[in-house]
Amino acid sequence: MISLRQKLNEYIRIKGTVSYFEIKDKVENGYFGRRYKISNAERRLRESESPDIEAIIQGGHIVSYKHKRPIQFREARVLGDNGEVLKIIKVPIE
Repeated sequence: MISLRQKLNEYIRIKGTVSYFEIKDKVENGYFGRRYKISNAERRLRESESPDIEAIIQGGHIVSYKHKRPIQFREARVLGDNGEVLKIIKVPIE
């Protein structure tokens, strides 16, 4: 079973930077498997538990969380049979 800390860390790593209110909404509405209090998420994202996550503070309040080494993506084009671009996707750079 994956812990809330691991789920939050991976979510922020993929997104790069996530607002406090987005985390609050997702945690309280069960996005990570069940509902949690925001205080639980804040505790899991503290530097002592999540050293790769940095809290961005403005005016004495956390406004967002940022991953110190986010996943880098490159854009790739999906081409149709006749060479037209069907869509553009983001592919992680390893």
